[in-house]
Amino acid sequence: MVAIKKSKLSDGYLIKRFINEVDIVSQVKHRNVVKLMGCCLETKFPLLVYEFIPNYTLLWHIHNRSLDYRFSWEMRIKIAAEIAWAVAYLHSATLTPIVHRDIKSSKILLDHTYTAKLIGFGVSRLFALGQSELTTLLDGTIGYLDPEYFQTTHLSDKSDVYGFGVVLAELITGRRPFSYDEPYESRNLATCFVSAIQEDRLLQILDENLVEGDLIQLKRVAELTERCLRVKSKERPSMKEVAIELEALRSVENHQLRDEDFNHREIMEKLFHPATPSNINGGYLLQHKKLGDYSANEKIRIFTVEDLQRATNNYDEGNIIDRGRYGTIYKGILPDYGVVAIKKSIKIYQQQIEKYINELEIASQINHQNVVKTLGCCLGTEIPLLVYEFITNGTLFSHIHDPVLASNFSWEMRIKVAAEAAAALAYLHMVPVIHGDIKSANILLDQVYTAKVTDFGAYRLDNSESTTFVQGTIGYLDPEYLQFGQMTEKSDVYSFGVVLAELLTGRQEVSFDRPEEERSLATFFLSAIEEDLVLQILDQNLLGQDKIEQLKRVAKLSVWCLSEKREERPSMKEVAMELEALRSVENHPWTDEDLNHEKIMEHLFNRATSSNFNGGFLLHHKLSRDYLDIETVRIFTAEDLQRATNNYEEGNIIGRGGYGTVYKGNLPDYGVVAIKKSRIIYQGKIEKYINEVQIVSQINHQNVVKILGCCLETEAPLQVYEFITNGTLFSHIHDPILASNFSWEMRIKVAAETASALAYLHMVPIVHGDIKSANILLDQTYTAKVSDFGASRFDYRYLNCFMFAKYFFRFKLSQVYGS
Repeated sequence: MVAIKKSKLSDGYLIKRFINEVDIVSQVKHRNVVKLMGCCLETKFPLLVYEFIPNYTLLWHIHNRSLDYRFSWEMRIKIAAEIAWAVAYLHSATLTPIVHRDIKSSKILLDHTYTAKLIGFGVSRLFALGQSELTTLLDGTIGYLDPEYFQTTHLSDKSDVYGFGVVLAELITGRRPFSYDEPYESRNLATCFVSAIQEDRLLQILDENLVEGDLIQLKRVAELTERCLRVKSKERPSMKEVAIELEALRSVENHQLRDEDFNHREIMEKLFHPATPSNINGGYLLQHKKLGDYSANEKIRIFTVEDLQRATNNYDEGNIIDRGRYGTIYKGILPDYGVVAIKKSIKIYQQQIEKYINELEIASQINHQNVVKTLGCCLGTEIPLLVYEFITNGTLFSHIHDPVLASNFSWEMRIKVAAEAAAALAYLHMVPVIHGDIKSANILLDQVYTAKVTDFGAYRLDNSESTTFVQGTIGYLDPEYLQFGQMTEKSDVYSFGVVLAELLTGRQEVSFDRPEEERSLATFFLSAIEEDLVLQILDQNLLGQDKIEQLKRVAKLSVWCLSEKREERPSMKEVAMELEALRSVENHPWTDEDLNHEKIMEHLFNRATSSNFNGGFLLHHKLSRDYLDIETVRIFTAEDLQRATNNYEEGNIIGRGGYGTVYKGNLPDYGVVAIKKSRIIYQGKIEKYINEVQIVSQINHQNVVKILGCCLETEAPLQVYEFITNGTLFSHIHDPILASNFSWEMRIKVAAETASALAYLHMVPIVHGDIKSANILLDQTYTAKVSDFGASRFDYRYLNCFMFAKYFFRFKLSQVYGS
């Protein structure tokens, strides 16, 4: 069952509200915001389709006196807290901050479990990052309007705080926000409420159904409401502060507290104090944040305390697989999961709880083959317990530094692990996520020695520099971060450079057993490379493996990563590209002077290269390593396409261009198709073809030509598309015979359809890069189909929250080679 919203009028203002609502809601993923299922664009009046919420509005529940049940204070404060977190999420957790602009009780729905759901984003506004207020035309509802916004038209997130304050006042008093039935001085609920609180008349204005409620708690919520309703916006709390206070009040509602002790600081102390009961501990906060802000509950299982006790035999010492300064990791067995790793803290303090909360928030959103998968958590303990997939082969640290393991840890295995870890970090940085504690001990190896990055406690969801307290591990810390406290993705690059140095030398990052000038591996390594002593510092296990030139190249890459100035370091994307290129040519002889990035790429794309090193090989590499959803693209053989085109017969040519030829073909299961074949083989051309397959395979739109598959056996990949019968828009405009029948009605239809396709692409966000009439095809009904994505790019600057959720799990293809 769904709810379908139909506009009453088709005037420009309401259509703008409709477009705005789709734009905003499509970016929001939160359990306390009504989910947009889709829309209909074919009708005169736009239609929106939402999930169906069965229990009416909060307004109805507050003001309907004929209810056959009591709308208790416990239910009211639960709803208030849920909506507070939803609004706090809009203000501070989305990549582009959102101001709802019309917070009121009629915009809050209740589902069958009385979970609150926020709706009504028609007048909402997106704020640019760093923007604190916006001047707009006045919009909102009388009784809920922020007086400062009303006077100045300067909209800010504090306008939502005011509206929410009115909702709190409704919940406490049972009165409507504005009523002409009341005496003049009592018509506006906000004014009446603030006066009552200032005059200590709370009991006189309480909803009669709440008389038996917790009066101390009611008083605290009333005081919070008064702060939300202050005339000056700078005196109001943030929605995050409101949400924290309401959660804390909910958590302690059954505890006897003295009125004078019940303040925000006390609440926070209780939340983080070791003696706090489990229902108000760090696990409780994590449950709120995980199930609220990040909506990861579909993918993260909630285990009970008993589940994990049984899994570890009550945390038996024999099940310990690792200890660290933050806690202990146990091996356990869980039904439906088999062997798992369970992370348990040994320290109880606020920073540690925040670290664990941060770890689950980030890890639960990541789906990448080179990142350890989070299976679930336990929220019933003072410190949340985290449950991960079990990685069998231990840490990279042990494989480098344990003499027995290191003797069997070949260079092929080392560069493979380095490339995989680099790809994972490049992917994270595109999100953007900064790991913050990259080291060999945080890279695990599974049974086939696939690298898995772990330990998300220091992660930051950020794409800009952020001043923080210093965290990380000595020996791996970026010197600029250590000096200035500013972490960027280049901090991860530096740390990864130290890991590369470990792989090359077999030395630990810091050792006080070494001479003073050699204690820091990074300093020692840089000095040795500068003096051309790379052979003298190599791990002895690598000397007999005939990989000296490749080892030297990785050493140079490590030096680049360890540059003192972060602007001189490469990006992780560049590091991943270099390592992948080196892996691809590791069996070919190179002289040191020839072994550079340009030579490697020339070799990979050279016409004389064998088929396993051609463009098809590179694209197959991306497909096979899960950078692309392989189910969306059929892999055809060279013979398939030769038969389909009668060996590329001249009579089957339907188009020629600067880059190649398009043939008409016939394939079983597909019928008539278009097959795109390059006639020039050079690096830029192959990269263009690879890029086109990557981009088009992610698109499903009626006005974009559909890719059916490709052939990876040839030097330049062959692409197979649906066959579009009526040629190009160019020919219909410029061919005299076709143009004479190409009416204005048809032209504007084609223009609108093409514009719709491009608008869709930009929301992804994809920049086409070569829009022209020759790249717009027309089918038998003259429906426009945009084609030729060879010059297209994914634009990460405008990656919004909606696409974060979608592409975080599906779009991994550019983590090594880029877009």
